[in-house]
Amino acid sequence: MGLTQQATRQFGCHESSYSGGDPEFPLPNQGFLPSAGLLAAVVNSSHDAVFSESLAGIVTTWNPAAEKIFGYTASEAIGSSGNMLLCAGQEEEVCWIRERTRRGLPVQNLDTVRRHKDGHRLSVAVTEFPVRNDDGEIIAISTTVRDLSAFKQLEEKLSTVEAQLRAALEATGEQVLILDREWRLSYINRARPDEAMEVVGRSLWDYRPELVGTIFDREYRKAMDQHEPRRFEGFLAATKTWLATAAFPTATGLLIAFHDVTEKHAIEDQVRSAQKMEAIGQLAAGIAHEINTPIQYVGDNLVFLKESWDHVGDALSAAQRLRDKAVNVNSDIAACAEFDASVKSADLPYLREEVPSAIEQSLDGIERVAKIVRAMKEFSHPGLEQKQAVDLNKAIEATVTIARNEWKYVADVELKLDPDLPLVVCLAGEMNQVLLNLLVNAAHAIAEARQQGSKSKGIITISSRHDGSWVELSIQDSGTGIPQHIRDKVFDPFFTTKEVGKGTGQGLTLAQTVVVKKHSGQIWFDTEPGKGTTFFVRLPLSGEAVS
Repeated sequence: MGLTQQATRQFGCHESSYSGGDPEFPLPNQGFLPSAGLLAAVVNSSHDAVFSESLAGIVTTWNPAAEKIFGYTASEAIGSSGNMLLCAGQEEEVCWIRERTRRGLPVQNLDTVRRHKDGHRLSVAVTEFPVRNDDGEIIAISTTVRDLSAFKQLEEKLSTVEAQLRAALEATGEQVLILDREWRLSYINRARPDEAMEVVGRSLWDYRPELVGTIFDREYRKAMDQHEPRRFEGFLAATKTWLATAAFPTATGLLIAFHDVTEKHAIEDQVRSAQKMEAIGQLAAGIAHEINTPIQYVGDNLVFLKESWDHVGDALSAAQRLRDKAVNVNSDIAACAEFDASVKSADLPYLREEVPSAIEQSLDGIERVAKIVRAMKEFSHPGLEQKQAVDLNKAIEATVTIARNEWKYVADVELKLDPDLPLVVCLAGEMNQVLLNLLVNAAHAIAEARQQGSKSKGIITISSRHDGSWVELSIQDSGTGIPQHIRDKVFDPFFTTKEVGKGTGQGLTLAQTVVVKKHSGQIWFDTEPGKGTTFFVRLPLSGEAVS
């Protein structure tokens, strides 16, 4: 392969088949020939540099645009070698151009560089034509140079901006899709190269079929059809996720951005639930306060009756002895008969036996009510916004008392609490809620086991123990256990296997948030289908992360 063939391939031009008889490009001396004045006016008004060179490479003409582009005046350029415009290393390119023009072939729009008078390089597009005389002989070369520097700079800036935009899109937490008007994907961010190749060109509805027929489908189509931006949040039932999304019409289609806000909604629900619980707690605290007063005087009165009954009993015994003595001495027979009738009517022997028992039972009931009231006051106390030292054993006992109605029909609760358990720095109200959620879940699991055929009551065992710089709690149930296929989902927001109205799927999510995020603790479970589940909670004593 000769130099001409190599250069033809290197510089991207193709040789013409012109051999002189039927030229691909009209010769200057063929057809209409404008006047010299008209030609000069056209050349001088051109925004492109136009100049000619002799076959020896000497500049013979130089238009004003050439002066502006290259910095050489006409007097400086004319008579000088055209090589003054070449940059280092362009010898092969020039040889290739000269070879073509000597053969009568033009060079058109060659994307290359040329040298300015002050030495800096210019990005240019070069077109060269051979100039012939009346006999068809090539006598000179006409060159047109278009300055591409501004275009190249703009292209580089656009390329930089594009790279920055692409980097921003790749770094953003949002999924970004760009679609054409036929809903075909032309770009997807945060995708592997092989994934992008597979996805680009596919329909959005094929790529995300779960969107079809949803609010996302309707709003995206409105954005495309009405050419108006749309911003909204929606729940995607297929994946049980909340998505915040925006759709922006473009000149060629639609840009869609969305990100998962399920956790945000879960937190908002938790906040609403916490506010509701706080309101209930305040109400419960008020009720407990109101109940406490009558309980106190009822209890005091029962204690008074208990103590008084002994004296009443003594008086009745003395009266009975007096009556017996009166009969023996034939005293007032009528009075004795009346006394006997009163004793029989009142069934005094029964009362003397049963009244003390009734008073004891009433006192026991009052004490249980008082215990519930104390538990309500402790459980519903909002606590401080800052962490404080808390007796978790007391918190467990209060929770068991408060939740008694949830477990008393299906299970017995056993407490195995470490009597030497140290105080734990924590958010008391939120830990109360965690314990309540775990206890209620245990009761529901046992209830479900009973529905599946278990006849006997279940057992919930709650333990606490001190382990170095940690305190560990466990809530064990004899329920159904957790199936293998859902174990990875139990802490997910909104995930629940309970029937509608029985659970929201937020209890364990809240527990994990409180234990792990707010207390630097740990929460996990062991489970065996058909035998039950044990949830474990480990909390640092200091309330801070333990290294």
